Amino acid sequence: MTDKNKIVVNIMSKDYTLISDDSIEHMETVSEFVKKKIGDIKSKNRKLNTTTLAVLTALNIADEYFKILEYNEELEKRVESPEYELRMIKDKLHHITREFDEKNRAYNKIINEFNSLFENSAIYENGLNELREDVNELRNVIKQKEEEIKQSDEKIKNLKHKLEDKDEKLENSQKELDEFIREFDERHSN
Repeated sequence: MTDKNKIVVNIMSKDYTLISDDSIEHMETVSEFVKKKIGDIKSKNRKLNTTTLAVLTALNIADEYFKILEYNEELEKRVESPEYELRMIKDKLHHITREFDEKNRAYNKIINEFNSLFENSAIYENGLNELREDVNELRNVIKQKEEEIKQSDEKIKNLKHKLEDKDEKLENSQKELDEFIREFDERHSN
């Protein structure tokens, strides 16, 4: 069985004992967060009773929690979009590579035909230069697509990091809300 951490926090002039698997620092952060939220609401209306103040605080924290959930969903959609774009770029790259291979085969065939059919070096050189330009253009397109894929991979990586950060914030908010509800239930069950 894991050791539980235990601290006593004072919220609205009342002591609450918190017991959790979380670190003491985390529990202190959560209780300070709740105190601040209560203080913010109380500063706007000093006549609120304790229950109303607690409910309004819970509603505000829940509102923040759901906004984080929505933001998280939006981030997930954004992460999916670059993956789709990456698949499209990879498909285009595959298509260009196939075209390159076909043109390369055609290039080799033309070279062989030119070698056997034309002895005139001027005609041979012109055809060869055109094919080289085609090959160079295809190489440039491939390089460009590879760079786009690289940029898309970086965007995906950055978005995943942001999503992980948001997931961590969401998890922390959930813990804070759970802790607040537990404290609220404890306080009102006594």
